Amino acid sequence: MWLHLIVSGAFLVLSTGVLERRRSQNLMRGVLDGVSEGIIVVDTDKTVRAMNRSAAAMLAVDAGRSTALEAKRLIPLLEGTPAVAEDPIALDTIAIRADGLEFPVHVSLSSVPVDDERHTLIVIRDLFRERETEQSLAMSEAQWQAVLAALPDLIVISDRTGRCVGAHASPQSNIAVSPDQLVGHRAVDLLAPADAAPLEAVRLRVLDTKAPEVLESQVSWHGRSAWIESRVVPLGSNRTLSVMRDVTERRALQDQLRQAQRLEAICRLAGGVAHDFNNLLTVIGGATELAVDGIAPEDPNRRTLQEVREATMRAAQLTQQLLAFGRRQVLQAEVFDVRQVVRGCEHMLRRLIGEHIQLACQLGERVPCVHADRGQIEQVLVNLVVNARDAMSAGGQLTIRVEGVELSEEQCRAHELRPGPFVALSVIDTGVGIPAAVLEHVFEPFFTTKESGGGTGLGLATAHGIVQQSGGYVTVASRLGMGTAFVVHLPAVTDAVEALPLRPPVTIADPRGEETILLAEDEPAVREVTLRFLTSAGYHVVAAESGDEALTRLDGHDGPVDLLLTDVVMPGMSGPELATHVQQRYPDVRVLFMSGYPDDALEAHHIPEDAPTLVQKPFSRQVLLTAVRGALSAATVTA
Repeated sequence: MWLHLIVSGAFLVLSTGVLERRRSQNLMRGVLDGVSEGIIVVDTDKTVRAMNRSAAAMLAVDAGRSTALEAKRLIPLLEGTPAVAEDPIALDTIAIRADGLEFPVHVSLSSVPVDDERHTLIVIRDLFRERETEQSLAMSEAQWQAVLAALPDLIVISDRTGRCVGAHASPQSNIAVSPDQLVGHRAVDLLAPADAAPLEAVRLRVLDTKAPEVLESQVSWHGRSAWIESRVVPLGSNRTLSVMRDVTERRALQDQLRQAQRLEAICRLAGGVAHDFNNLLTVIGGATELAVDGIAPEDPNRRTLQEVREATMRAAQLTQQLLAFGRRQVLQAEVFDVRQVVRGCEHMLRRLIGEHIQLACQLGERVPCVHADRGQIEQVLVNLVVNARDAMSAGGQLTIRVEGVELSEEQCRAHELRPGPFVALSVIDTGVGIPAAVLEHVFEPFFTTKESGGGTGLGLATAHGIVQQSGGYVTVASRLGMGTAFVVHLPAVTDAVEALPLRPPVTIADPRGEETILLAEDEPAVREVTLRFLTSAGYHVVAAESGDEALTRLDGHDGPVDLLLTDVVMPGMSGPELATHVQQRYPDVRVLFMSGYPDDALEAHHIPEDAPTLVQKPFSRQVLLTAVRGALSAATVTA
């Protein structure tokens, strides 16, 4: 009984010792397998006794079958080392995988006791992976540095007090400050207190709310006023990251876009109003002309009606100015020499500016021609000269210069034009100059600094619109007390052509006739005035208020029709559609269009702006009858 107990107790103690040893070995194995470095134990014969998983993976061997492998086959360096490393050795060498692939490693050799014997412990670190990682990190760092260098930003990291603890200033940044000027200082201290306050308020809010914010503020930066966009984001609990960019140029472009959009809205308004306004002027002017015919020359009412007629003509000119500003008026383009325009207007301009202003015309040699409306360019010149005259009330020097210039792509980019030869028409005065605050508004319609009654504010706006519609652009430069220079650039005609001579206006001595005219006009008052103009000249008229009615009247008409006189834009059937139907029935019929719309509306109906078969509203009796007679005679007459 006692013997049994003794034997059982001894077995229990022995079993417990074995289990503890196995547990310790398993723990050690788990620890070694969790290490990223390769670990190999080699005996005195330089045979592998054990290795961890990392070493097996590096050398592409089975960790369970690694024993009995010759370590020197895996690490050739071991061939020349002692059987047991007495002193630790560390160096870089080459290891060979089981599949024969070589790779660089860092090897550490040291002596360790194993079962009362000395073995060599080899620790391997894969340098190929390390170098690959280092290269990847270096490449990533270089890429981020390149990205930061390409951004036009100043980047500032600030602590809770606002002190800069890190900064990056891109070479592309317009904010001229270096990191050395910032680190260790408060960035806002570089600004005036009034400019710094909004930025500091944003930084403090971001620290408090942990929500990013964006602020655009105007600051004085190195002696100039600039708009700075600051994007502030939280960086941890006590720091902020601020990305600052100079957006002055962007703000200027946005202002230009808003200005262009405002001008375009006015352009559309001008074009939309033109049609109705021109119809009204046609009725007023036409009715006045008809009324004057029935009044004796000595009747005082005749003079009153003539004044109404003159006011109507001035109103028509005002409409044309609005359309010119909106680039929607009808142009009669031709090839001409701008110097001819200046020479032709010089005498008139001298009388216009007065004797207290000296006029000098500098007309260059070998100046190319332009393709534009000669009359409209004359109007541009007169408007610019009048503006210059008003700036020199006490006298001065006015210079008109014409020269050929070559504009680069950079000069033309802002105006969306092609680079190449241009003709520059400059009007330069020595007047009072234009303040900077006013300069950006000079081409706006109805903008004027003159006293009430001193001007409509349409002169420069009209010039601007005409030049743009002619394919060019106009610039202005001015300094207070130093005068102003307006420069008109018009595309030059590059083909070898000669300027056309001045053409006298087309007139017909007796624009009367007895032909039959089919008249289609949807406005009753305009139709009535036009009908009376035609019948007073002897024509037989079949009048209709629409295209459909015109065809119905045509079906009931007995006899030929010599001319179709029709409005272009009418409800239902348009004038061009009516012309197609009428010419199918009467192939020889002539067609004359009337319109109070600008040229973009005419283009929508495929009518060229310089069509000889078009008479623009408002028209006088003489203009209408001359156009009708020209159309009936198949003459190329533009009214």
